[in-house]
Amino acid sequence: MPLPSCDYRFAYGFHIASDLELPELPASDPRDNPDVSIEVGATLLRSEVKRLITPESPIKNALVFEDGYCQILFTEVGRFTVRGGSHILIEPLEGVSPSALRLPLLGSILAMLLEQRSLLALHAGCVEMTGPTGNLIACAFAGDKGQGKSTLGAALSVAGFPLFCDDVLGLTLPSNRSESPVALLGFGSIKLIPDAVSAVLSVDPEELPLVAPELSQDSDYNKRQFLAPVANSERPLRHVFLLASHEDADLDDITLRALAPQEALMLLITHTFAARWGELYLKGAARNAHFKACAQIVASCHVWELSRRRDLKLLPKTIELIATTAREVL
Repeated sequence: MPLPSCDYRFAYGFHIASDLELPELPASDPRDNPDVSIEVGATLLRSEVKRLITPESPIKNALVFEDGYCQILFTEVGRFTVRGGSHILIEPLEGVSPSALRLPLLGSILAMLLEQRSLLALHAGCVEMTGPTGNLIACAFAGDKGQGKSTLGAALSVAGFPLFCDDVLGLTLPSNRSESPVALLGFGSIKLIPDAVSAVLSVDPEELPLVAPELSQDSDYNKRQFLAPVANSERPLRHVFLLASHEDADLDDITLRALAPQEALMLLITHTFAARWGELYLKGAARNAHFKACAQIVASCHVWELSRRRDLKLLPKTIELIATTAREVL
C-alpha cells in the first residue's frame, strides 16, 4: 500500500519511496513495490557530531564502513546511512533545506547505494549516441574537478544526445567479461556554473534555480540546475573519454589519444567512487572485485584521453569529435 507522504521515483533500474522530495528523478507509480526506501530520522547523537567537528579537526566529511552499511557525515548538511543497498537514512542538520540534502544524496550517497547493489559507480557523465552500425550506444566522459564534465554534458544534451547521468554513472557488468558494461538510466539534472549556463544554454543564469540557495556563497554550490532530456533505455557502454586540458601553443586545440590498456586502467580507477572512498572501502574481496570491474571496462570499451584548450567556444568542435568517434570506431 503506497504511503501518501512518500515521493515515488525511479532511477538506475529500481523504484524508490522517499520521505524527501526528489524532483530531479523520474516519477514512479506508487503501486510499484519500492526497492529502496529513503527516510529522514536520527542517525547520530549531537554530542558525536560535536566530537567529530572540532577546531583541531576541521573535517569536511567523515566515513564509517561496517558490514552491510556505510555512514557518511557531511558537515554542511547532515549525516547519511546507507544500508544493504535498499535503505538510506538521513539526519539533517538544523535548518538545512531539502535542496541542500539532495546534493550529497544524489551524488556520493546514491553511488554508495549502487555499489551495495553490486553495480559499479563511475564519477562520470554519459550520453546516448549512434554507433558504427546504427546501433545506439553509451559514451561516458570523466574528468577531475574543473575539467568541464557537466558543461560538456549539457552541451551534448542541447546538441540532441539524450543523457544517462551527469555525475553518477551506474553500470551493470555482464558475467561474460568480453561483453560491454551496460549504462543504466539515471536522471537528467545537471549542475552548471553561471558561465556555462550562458555559453551552453544561451540564457541568463538567473533564469535557472540555484541547486542549494542557502549554500550558494560556497563556490562549490554556486551552480544552477538544468534538467536535460534522458535516454529511454539502457545501452552498452562503448567509449570512455577522460577529459584533460592544456595551454600548450604547440598542440592542436583538441587532441584525442587512445590509451593503452594499462594506462587506461590506472586512470579509469581514479574516476570511480570506490577509489575516492579509499582503503576504508576498497579492501579484501571488494578491492579485487573493483579492480576486475574496471579491467572489464578497459577490455570491452575504447578509453580515450580527450585534451583541449580551456575555451567554451571549442564545445561544438568537441561534440563533433566525440560523435564522429562513436559513429566510426568499432
